[in-house]
Amino acid sequence: MLEFFRYRKLVDTFEKIEKSLRPEIYNFLNLHLRQLVQGRAKRNPHLLATLESAGIKWFKFRGFEEIEAIPVSKTLFADSKHDPLKPRKPVMAASLQRILSWHRCADKKVIWITPNKNRIKQSGFTRSSRIIPYPQDFNVIISKLNKYDNYVLAARPAILAQLAFYIRYNKVVAPKPDLIIAFNHDITTGADNLLKETFKVPIVRLITDTHYSSLMATCRYDYYHLLEPIACHEIVDNRGIAVTNGRGILVATPLHTSIPSLIRYDTGIEVIPNQNAVCPCGLSYRTIDNLSYVSRPSLKGINNVDLLLPLSEELHPNIVGVNYEQNYPGEVLITIKEHEVGKLSPNDYKLWFHNYWKHEIRLILLIDNRSSFLGDSSLSNHRIVSSPQN
Repeated sequence: MLEFFRYRKLVDTFEKIEKSLRPEIYNFLNLHLRQLVQGRAKRNPHLLATLESAGIKWFKFRGFEEIEAIPVSKTLFADSKHDPLKPRKPVMAASLQRILSWHRCADKKVIWITPNKNRIKQSGFTRSSRIIPYPQDFNVIISKLNKYDNYVLAARPAILAQLAFYIRYNKVVAPKPDLIIAFNHDITTGADNLLKETFKVPIVRLITDTHYSSLMATCRYDYYHLLEPIACHEIVDNRGIAVTNGRGILVATPLHTSIPSLIRYDTGIEVIPNQNAVCPCGLSYRTIDNLSYVSRPSLKGINNVDLLLPLSEELHPNIVGVNYEQNYPGEVLITIKEHEVGKLSPNDYKLWFHNYWKHEIRLILLIDNRSSFLGDSSLSNHRIVSSPQN
């Protein structure tokens, strides 16, 4: 019952804040950040020690004015008795409710296709939801989906892409969701186009970090919005200083807990802030142009030069999924899955990758459009040599 009242209160807060002016949102976040530290930090000795080492008195903490003095952390400021994930369920449920309302689907049931049922349940995303286990035969999945009307389909982008490929190549009638949520992991332009072409509905991209301290989702105009009432977000460089232009690390301080443990937590996501102050959808939340995961792998090119893998949004628009395999430096085997089959030749894709890496690596490229190629976790897979070889 307590969780339900927290959920309703959070939904009301979202509705109030998401159309506020930016100064009002800033004041809201700053007030709750000060209350978080001044009123609750004394319950966590590990956090108190961190503040003290940064020269900050918790009972005088001034919010954004001095938050940069706290070092960015990749670990939890928590003791063994405190679970920072415990209070997330009503927060995530309220967040999902508001995201659905942006797309006029607030009253729809959400059907999840997932290989990790427990993680989805623990997240709080399963309010008014159903779960279909994965993997299993796609005919069975499609049969189960066809039993529902007026629903939202949610899954990882790779699972959704495989379902779309199965429908296309087996000439199966596609299920008819009202909206699709591509949950976590980057989605390629080719996959986005494939899903829209197959299901003929809008696609929402929903991204969370490992500990659900941050959450962002796309609106009707495909801009990522940071859900600000649940966390203070910063975009910083490697020194922890705010980034005004270019790519930066997304750092979050959750505001939804009674015992703060995540202060300036590195979410493991890199983003590019959008310079536009107002999104066409009318939401006032801060917007993001592009994102990637910080642990971005690289290849070893000719003369052992480091070559970063393309981000999902940077890939050729006809590529749905890609797999990189490098057994020794200077050469890589690339296997791709296409959106429009036969539109381009392997040499066309080779030229694109050669230009991306400025011809600093030799390429072997294969096209494999089987639905079993992708796996279930990501549209960009890699097995890369870990150390240079002479």
